[in-house]
Amino acid sequence: MRRPSPATAIAFLALCVALSGVAYAQSLDADSVGPRELREPSVGSSQVSNGSLKRSDFARGQIPRGQRGPRGRRGLPGATRVVTRSARGRDIPGQDVRSMRVRCRGNERATGGGGGFAGIALENDRIIESLPGLGSPPRDWRVTLFNGGQSPRAPVAYVICARP
Repeated sequence: MRRPSPATAIAFLALCVALSGVAYAQSLDADSVGPRELREPSVGSSQVSNGSLKRSDFARGQIPRGQRGPRGRRGLPGATRVVTRSARGRDIPGQDVRSMRVRCRGNERATGGGGGFAGIALENDRIIESLPGLGSPPRDWRVTLFNGGQSPRAPVAYVICARP
């Protein structure tokens, strides 16, 4: 049998140290810290740092509600037209990788996208990358695909376009 590597020995030691703390905590009584140990005024304002308590540290109704703030500015209008555009690329040979792009039209912006192959997906097909094109805002989507099959197959890329 081989001797364990130094990394294995260190990992085992770290596991033992971590478990020893859990074991010690488990050995304490369930009520080992309670009202008797926390007698008045054992924890008071002087032991609590300013800003360290969160809203969840207080009971419901203990913190008074503040005044309503001023109404904010009206936001910009959202997308009024969202469409999915697709493009079919030149066949990718079997066991090969290729990229393709699909573009939005006019003043549309690319908000998402993806791709795959036309027809039935194969277990070994892979999307290598799927990302927006360069530019701000992006106007196209690029997909890089691996054809996991043996024969050439047609890639399809999709882009979700939104018009402001």
